[in-house]
Amino acid sequence: MNCHLCDAVIEEDAPYIVWHTGCGCYGGCEICAKYQRDGLTLCADCCETVECSGLHPGSRIFAPELEMRIDGWACDLLWHAVWNPTGISVHDAQVARAWMDRTGSADYDPAMSDLPGGRYASVDEFKRTDGPALLRRLALPADRLDRLADVYLQPGFGGFVRRTGIFTPEGLLERLERVGGRPRPA
Repeated sequence: MNCHLCDAVIEEDAPYIVWHTGCGCYGGCEICAKYQRDGLTLCADCCETVECSGLHPGSRIFAPELEMRIDGWACDLLWHAVWNPTGISVHDAQVARAWMDRTGSADYDPAMSDLPGGRYASVDEFKRTDGPALLRRLALPADRLDRLADVYLQPGFGGFVRRTGIFTPEGLLERLERVGGRPRPA
């Protein structure tokens, strides 16, 4: 038997769970019906990853999105572990890195390749939390924080989120350059 998430072989007497996600697609496809009927088999390492990511085995989730949600959590946590580590535990960072290693992303460095995700209640919250860290990541001076917030954020989900179409630090720097001249390096 193999783990649904990392495809590791689960030895006969190794711990594992079978998670009946209780949530399928709206069209009632055969894959979702199978997940609801048979459940998702998860190895002990992936169970720990699911828990650390804020999901809980037994909760309702659309199974085909599970791996994508955990990838997003791991990348965001590892970005914050380097650039804005307040509130990040060493254990969670180790679990996130182990997830990336187990699932074929051992050479991927979210701290250099990604941008922070999440939702901010206000622009001021972004300026207090991830804004200064993002300036450091982009090697921009502190006086560019207002411009960065204007370019990076858009209203959404009851607050502010990363602007649609900005996926990489290079893409963000290009957008900053397009809307307001070449950013001055720190």
